[in-house]
Amino acid sequence: MIILDAYSSDAVPVHLLTREALDLYLTKLAPGGILLFHISNTHLDLEPTLAALARRAGLVCLVQDDTSVSPAEAVAGKYESQWAVMARDHGDLGDLATDSRWKPARADPTGGVWTDDYSSLWPALKAAHQTPRSGREAPRLDPDRSSGDNRRQDVELR
Repeated sequence: MIILDAYSSDAVPVHLLTREALDLYLTKLAPGGILLFHISNTHLDLEPTLAALARRAGLVCLVQDDTSVSPAEAVAGKYESQWAVMARDHGDLGDLATDSRWKPARADPTGGVWTDDYSSLWPALKAAHQTPRSGREAPRLDPDRSSGDNRRQDVELR
């Protein structure tokens, strides 16, 4: 498993979401392994970008909007979050493949694949209070931690 958790800041490292970056991750990923992306971001909707990357590479891509945070979890430091997982084969996803909280990544048919030579944040910009497929307000990071503070925010994947 390779976990990528670099996208919640105001300055998204675009070079980590390119065709070339994904190709590199796949050379390092063991057979049957998965790529897990923490894509929570206040300003950008990165789900279609990951869907385009996965489609181009022939990978399976699922997304979970983890918006269920109990009061006890909030006290323990859990925040709402959005996750994407990619695998070479549906079977590599294990129990996630049949977990109803994980949905196929939402693609944008007009969105291109980002490369080392091309990327555009404009299509990824979120409208104010955009709602994910859950119908709830988009996941928000703690405002005290969303302006460049990259300390780890622990979340529980179910």
